Amino acid sequence: MQRTELLHCYRKDVAVMNIAWYSEDRPFAVGYADGKLLIGCKEALENGSVVIIDAHKESVNSLHWAPGGQILLSCAKEETVCLWAESGAGLGRSWVCLQTIVHPSVVNAVAWGCQNGLVSVWTVPQDPLVFSKSSSPSTDAWWETESKSKPR
Repeated sequence: MQRTELLHCYRKDVAVMNIAWYSEDRPFAVGYADGKLLIGCKEALENGSVVIIDAHKESVNSLHWAPGGQILLSCAKEETVCLWAESGAGLGRSWVCLQTIVHPSVVNAVAWGCQNGLVSVWTVPQDPLVFSKSSSPSTDAWWETESKSKPR
C-alpha cells in the first residue's frame, strides 16, 4: 500500500473531525471543527477538485456517503442533518444541500443502513424506563410522540 499526502486538503489551525471516502476514484469528504466541509479528489490538479462548503455552524460530528456514493450525509454538534450532492458539470460543478433535516436535539452521528433511500432520525432516551412506556412498535411513531411532548 502506498501512502499519499493530500496537502491540498490542509487548513491551518483547523482540526479535522471526520473523513469519509466512498472509493479511491470518487470524491472524499473532510469535516472540520469550524463546521466546514471539504469535498476533494485525490488529484489536486483537477479543476474544481477541492470545494469548501460552509456546511454547519458547529463542529462536524459525522460524515457518511450513501450506498451509491452520490449523496453525502453530514451532522454537527447542532440539531440538523444535511444531505449533499454534486450539481453541474465541468467548471460549473458545485455541491448543494439537497435537504436539511431538523432534529429536536443535537445529532451525534449519521449512517446509511438501508438500500431503499429512507432516512430515519430518532432520539434514544437516557432513561431506559422510557422505552417500556412506549406501546408503539414503530420508532417513527415513538419519536413523533416524544418530540411533541417536549416543551418548545
